[in-house]
Amino acid sequence: MRATPELTSGASGPSKSDVRPGVLLTMALTVLVMLVFLLIGVAIGYQGADWPGAKARILHPYLPTAVLLYLPWALLQQTLFQFYLLGWVCALCPSLHPLTQSLLNGLVFGVVHRTDIWILLLAILGGTLWSFLYLRYRRLWPLVVSHALIGTTFYYWVYGYDLASRWSAFLGSLSN
Repeated sequence: MRATPELTSGASGPSKSDVRPGVLLTMALTVLVMLVFLLIGVAIGYQGADWPGAKARILHPYLPTAVLLYLPWALLQQTLFQFYLLGWVCALCPSLHPLTQSLLNGLVFGVVHRTDIWILLLAILGGTLWSFLYLRYRRLWPLVVSHALIGTTFYYWVYGYDLASRWSAFLGSLSN
């Protein structure tokens, strides 16, 4: 598999038969990561308040809303990082192995997410993997869905942050 700076799925892009494996692989990896976050969230919630605490953390009523609200943000980020930055990495460094190109893109993705060490490390790993999947399958939407699901479940289950309420408060402050 060699990367090219070409960003369209035209004649050199994947055929329709290549779509299903890319989607299935992306979603399988996403579910695996979400299961890890689920286990961490249950452990943290249980430690803090027994089973009711675990249930409250995992079954937060605003989590589905947050996933939907996260989708446009994930689309913007994946578009910028896969179409634009990864395209430049491939054009400027065509002799690098696609995994190395993906790692460079993932490192930059991590740096812009450097709010703390765990988010930095997760973003480097996720950014690298999403870049590699993009180079292999040339499909953006599975990466967008994966990004929204992983980002939302990380914040709700691992960190215990209510993204939907935070975003609502932020948007409300803009109107004042």
